[in-house]
Amino acid sequence: MSKKRGRCDDDENDARTRAPVKVEEVTRAVMRIVSGWLDACGSEYQVRARVETSQNASVLRIGSFDELSCDRIVAVLDATLPGDYSITESHCDMNKKGLILVIRRSWGGGESTAKEARTEGTSADGAVPSCGGGGGVSSDFVRLRISNIVTDKTDAERVVAAMGCVMKHLLTGTTWTVSSSPACHVVSFKLTDTKLNTAAVRAACVASASGSTSAVDFERGVLRVSVPKAHPEII
Repeated sequence: MSKKRGRCDDDENDARTRAPVKVEEVTRAVMRIVSGWLDACGSEYQVRARVETSQNASVLRIGSFDELSCDRIVAVLDATLPGDYSITESHCDMNKKGLILVIRRSWGGGESTAKEARTEGTSADGAVPSCGGGGGVSSDFVRLRISNIVTDKTDAERVVAAMGCVMKHLLTGTTWTVSSSPACHVVSFKLTDTKLNTAAVRAACVASASGSTSAVDFERGVLRVSVPKAHPEII
């Protein structure tokens, strides 16, 4: 028998004898990420985690939070989990102020749908990808309103594009307001549903380029999307 064949046999035997990964190990891997988060005052969150296990999936509930930046949420969603587990569904529970993660084993051996659905990043010039209108609201209507609020044409187009990306993942009729700072324009979506689709969080993360300036405000029930200005003001 060749040395190559011998190594293959050893690998197969190791795979058969290796103890299966338990869902508790997956929970610990996720919590290692969360445990490093600090709140706005620089204190660690007092986080509780609860797992509900069924035959087909495990539901991990993590909370509670007053506010989480979008990049933190995406970091959990994109985490590499032990074994062949992956996060296949997720949302933010606005009532209980936490994250809900549905974890399954990838029996097919391929990438999970959650990984495949990652939102593309910004373009080379930092502009937000164009996603069209969403949330049942006409993009022309949004464009007209934004042009009356944001005077810079380039910034207005960026804000409209960011809103289109996010609004298609929100309920029809979701209301919003726009405010500005020296560095960015901030769109605040008032959430009426208790479940916030994390696809909207991903879109908000892309819109803010870094993701750290956009956030889910659980206390106020708001998804805050920060869109950088093309020409930030000097203060």
